Amino acid sequence: MGEFWIFGYRLFHSLGLYAMNYRPIYSLILTGMLSACATLPHSGPSAGTLLKADRSRFSVVHVTNEVAAEMASQQKAKQEEQVSQAVQKIESWSEKNNSPRKIAPGSVVHMTLWYRELHLFTGSGLAKSLSVPLGTYRISDNGDVTLPYLGSVHLQGRTLPEADRLLSADYLKLGQFVDPYVEVKWANQGYQQGVLVSGDVRNPGYVPWISGGLSLAKILATSGLSKGTVHVSASAPTVDFPTWVSVYYRGHVAQVPLQVVWSTDLSATPGERIVVQHKAETHITVLGGGVVHPGVYDFGNDVDVNRVLAAAGGLSSATANDRVVFVLEERMASKQRIYTLRWDDAQGLFAAGRFPMHNGETLYVPTAPVVPLTKAVQIFSGFMLPPALLANAVK
Repeated sequence: MGEFWIFGYRLFHSLGLYAMNYRPIYSLILTGMLSACATLPHSGPSAGTLLKADRSRFSVVHVTNEVAAEMASQQKAKQEEQVSQAVQKIESWSEKNNSPRKIAPGSVVHMTLWYRELHLFTGSGLAKSLSVPLGTYRISDNGDVTLPYLGSVHLQGRTLPEADRLLSADYLKLGQFVDPYVEVKWANQGYQQGVLVSGDVRNPGYVPWISGGLSLAKILATSGLSKGTVHVSASAPTVDFPTWVSVYYRGHVAQVPLQVVWSTDLSATPGERIVVQHKAETHITVLGGGVVHPGVYDFGNDVDVNRVLAAAGGLSSATANDRVVFVLEERMASKQRIYTLRWDDAQGLFAAGRFPMHNGETLYVPTAPVVPLTKAVQIFSGFMLPPALLANAVK
């Protein structure tokens, strides 16, 4: 009842029926709304009332098959542009940050020293490789690090391979090790070491960074995806929401559908946070006594009037006005649009299958303006008329 009253209040005030010449009608309708709440909570303004909306505040658009096709084309182009921009943003992060990283003040690195130990035997010599963990170090503010045997070494501005070569040469100069080689890696701390994955995945957590980089597809394949089917309610069908991949990096976010990740070679960037979600992008309110199950329904990005009506149980054969349904546009400007779709001809049905609905919009199905006696008898005979009187009542 609360949702219906809010809708009625918003709709009638938006239509401008409070103007002086409409006040009697406005009072009558509100009285009817209040009196009908206990028995018919999902009824509302008739089709005629909506079609006579105040044109200074509303524009009524009669949707043809051509209009619906054009709107669907525009929405598809808009969605493709949004995805394209998100892909470009992710690629730009990768291009800027997947170049070889250089050691800087504050960087944390782990070092291991490898060398050979000689064993002399009669007539031959065999070498055994040994490794000595030198430890984990944080580069000082002036770009230096203090290492065993070497003391202070300046590493700022060098890539890891460059640091390997420099330190290996320095240990060789000491003359204490045979064929020394120093391996420098980023420590298991900070953004250098991988990508954090969370959300609807079976194995959330850090995916370690590897030499040569990682793609978003490989990261998601490693993490595993969970199933996204959601049961909405007892009266609504099971909905399989689309899977979206949100990539966060240094205060920025880009969102792409999962199928784009599979079909596009998108490189990841160390330090990114990836969130996988099966979620609804479009929330549609369905109202009116002409629909079987009024309520709020969730969908993916692409939804048309027919899909919304199907989710709400379709038109009520007992009460629906089978001539027209209405889509109330989410308010975006001072003059709101009401779209009307004919429901009594083939063109209207085709248009409804193409007409795109957007997040926050309202689909309204009015009741029939006049209920014939035969229809009324069919509705009420189950609890008002004895079977013996039914034949006389419909004559």
